[in-house]
Amino acid sequence: MTSTRDSGAAITVLISGDFERAYFMAIPSFEQETGIKIETLSGASQGRDPKTIRYQPDHGAEVDVVILSNEGLHELVDARLIAEGSIAELVRRQMI
Repeated sequence: MTSTRDSGAAITVLISGDFERAYFMAIPSFEQETGIKIETLSGASQGRDPKTIRYQPDHGAEVDVVILSNEGLHELVDARLIAEGSIAELVRRQMI
C-alpha cells in the first residue's frame, strides 16, 4: 500500500449544515492519518440560488465529495451533477 502522507493530496467536500458538526470533528484525525488535506465548501441542501449546493458544481466548482440531505442529493443526480451509482447513505432517522 502506498502512503499519501506528504503527497499534497487533497479532497474538496461540499456539505450542507445538517452534517457539519460530525464532519468537522472527523477532519483532524482523517487528515493526520491519511495525509490528505480536506478543503470544505458549504451550502443549503436544496434550491438553485448561489448559496446552495446545487449552484456550486453547476457553476464550475470542482468537488470530490458531496454530503447533503437525501432530497437534495436526488436533485443533483437528476441534474447529472452526481453519478447515480456513487451514492452512499450516511444517516437514516426514524420520524416519530
